[in-house]
Amino acid sequence: MSRIRWPLLVVLMSVVGYSPARNAETEADIRELQQHIQSTQQPLISVHAKLAEMTGDTESDPEDSENALAASIGIMQVGFGILPFASHGSWSGGMHHPGLEGDYDTGVRSIHEPGDDRTFHYAFYNNPEYANDNRSGRYSFDLVTEGDQQNSETNQDNLRAERHLSVGDLGTLGGSVSLQRDQMFGSIKRKRSERYAVAGRANANFSPWNLRLQGMRYEFDPENSAAVEADFVPTGGFDFPSLSARANVCTANGARTFGASPGPITGGTCYNDFTFIDPKVENSADSLQNVTGCSIVTGGVFACFG
Repeated sequence: MSRIRWPLLVVLMSVVGYSPARNAETEADIRELQQHIQSTQQPLISVHAKLAEMTGDTESDPEDSENALAASIGIMQVGFGILPFASHGSWSGGMHHPGLEGDYDTGVRSIHEPGDDRTFHYAFYNNPEYANDNRSGRYSFDLVTEGDQQNSETNQDNLRAERHLSVGDLGTLGGSVSLQRDQMFGSIKRKRSERYAVAGRANANFSPWNLRLQGMRYEFDPENSAAVEADFVPTGGFDFPSLSARANVCTANGARTFGASPGPITGGTCYNDFTFIDPKVENSADSLQNVTGCSIVTGGVFACFG
């Protein structure tokens, strides 16, 4: 069965200025492409703009609305877990590897804010940001085709509900739950299988401190032949080879922000980001990742150490 990709790709090429001749195979180019996509990620379809056009109200600000609703189409960040990123530094956390942090896909998304303290994300993604399923050199981790494992991501649904509260003069406290379910189309057996992920998180901002906690479970259930390994799936992201098909992931990240100093440094953040991955498959060990570092700003320069 063919997958409808080109209409969406034509739209996103006009949005981000993508050229098929662009070389993004190196890590630096992949990061550059990701930053370019993020910087140009603007809604192509705005519900507020359309309503204003229909009613003649062109001066109202959708940000002031108590029931804000906006929609986007193209390449955009998937609304899952802590946004925009669970990690504080340039090294993404362990949730990046299963494609559940900093992931960019092609589709449509709606963000609904019925009040000042609630936000809901609804999204459908037809396919990843690249149409080439065997391309492993990419920023976002996606399922890729390799050898006898010819499974491609498609028809992905995402739901995210967030509650954020003000804690007096102390700061803010937020919590959310995320659900992701999508299909994997196996070109060898011509069958569709499923993948899912669910996460709960808390994000506390008590200036100058920030604490991010998250627990997540993901599972791939590909339709492979009996001779193909089912406990691991090939993934693409900086040419990363493979991933356990089922795992629990826990994240605990903390950071402290500093203001301007008498010297040239105008601001900065020191952080410690910890991730524990507990694979639920045979022949796979637990994975621990701990990143300690600082990011500083001086003039127009932003740098991360750690």
